[in-house]
Amino acid sequence: MVKYCAAYNCSNADTKLNRKQGITFHRFPKDNKKKQQWAQAVHRADPVSGKLWTPSEWDMICSQHFNPDCFKEINGKKFLKEGSCPSIFSFPDNFQKKDNSLRRSAKNSKWAGTFLENPPLTADPTEVYVTTDHHYHITDSPKTLKRKLDELLAENHKLRRKLRNASDQEERFHKNMEILLDKLHSKDMLSWEIT
Repeated sequence: MVKYCAAYNCSNADTKLNRKQGITFHRFPKDNKKKQQWAQAVHRADPVSGKLWTPSEWDMICSQHFNPDCFKEINGKKFLKEGSCPSIFSFPDNFQKKDNSLRRSAKNSKWAGTFLENPPLTADPTEVYVTTDHHYHITDSPKTLKRKLDELLAENHKLRRKLRNASDQEERFHKNMEILLDKLHSKDMLSWEIT
């Protein structure tokens, strides 16, 4: 699975070309306080609630969002120094203000891939400044996605079987109706003009 940078307006992916250019990818810290600090720096909003986005264990930030002095080099490889935090972003000049009454379900959400402007430690749920980005960003684990896909495929299979059964039932009904009409005509119980 290709890794993408979670920062706004960044389309960097962990590819051979980017690695040759010296771009590295760094997971969000496991420590909750540091993870919260990085999430605030990214200014992303959760696609469902509109509150401050919480990164998963698979989310990453590329090296272009860190100052050069945040890195140390060991044996020709770049590593983040302890306590480093991403700080270089290209946020848009204008934001649209949205309120909670406009929130939609995650299925048809306009909140997917949004970010917060100057988010507090606990984002105020009544005011969120957003812009769309990262519509491809996935917060679920691969196992969860696989389980959801399997459930959808099973549901699809059931619905196709129901449709096939309904179609077969309709065909049988039409055949039985034709047989019944033929019997009624043969016994002169029904004229051809009526049918």
